[in-house]
Amino acid sequence: MRQAAINAALLPLTEAQTTRMGIRIAMFSKRGLSQFHAEALADRLAYRDQDLDSRRVCAECGNYIHEFKCAKRQPVLMDTLQHCPAFAWQLPTKK
Repeated sequence: MRQAAINAALLPLTEAQTTRMGIRIAMFSKRGLSQFHAEALADRLAYRDQDLDSRRVCAECGNYIHEFKCAKRQPVLMDTLQHCPAFAWQLPTKK
């Protein structure tokens, strides 16, 4: 789905969803995505959440290791929605 279509389909975000988007953007940036790509991916995931889609991306997985590697030796697809048997949520870290 293209960015314009995501923006058009995305419902207004609640305060909690806006906070989650900020956390995601920061995490994706730390994981090597450019600011532009981090924001675009966070938008896609906000839409995914609203659509109740159960697929995930490697960028939000706790098994992701720097330099595009997976601790569980799965293929790393940073921004591709997928059902991965090794997926584990990356919990936010405290500042």
